[in-house]
Amino acid sequence: MNRKNIRRIVIRQLKNNHPHWKRMNKKSKKRLLKQVMNEVADNYDYSQILDLPIEQLIGVEDQVPTKGIRSLSEMSEYIDNFYRDNLFDFDKRTQPYSEIVDKELQFVDDLFDNPIINSLLAPDG
Repeated sequence: MNRKNIRRIVIRQLKNNHPHWKRMNKKSKKRLLKQVMNEVADNYDYSQILDLPIEQLIGVEDQVPTKGIRSLSEMSEYIDNFYRDNLFDFDKRTQPYSEIVDKELQFVDDLFDNPIINSLLAPDG
């Protein structure tokens, strides 16, 4: 989390102190970014406790989700309730689908067969 906080500080510092950032060429951007990163990392107190919300650390505090998209806290609550509310575990399969013969396709199917994603994509009803 300290790394995310350092990144947040660097981005804020670049936006405030260097408004000409977009007009700079790639070499000077790299040089300036390295200088700012070293300065912030040297002066950063790693022993501090971060009391910032996760939305602010990852830079999405100003973004409002569009209709139908859940926020991070709602998604976390949904995942917790998904596993807590099941009386029977109907989502477990003991064998792969017999229609999928190719080993690579079976592997990909196992990757995509996530009960939470399936419940989000399923139609209401």
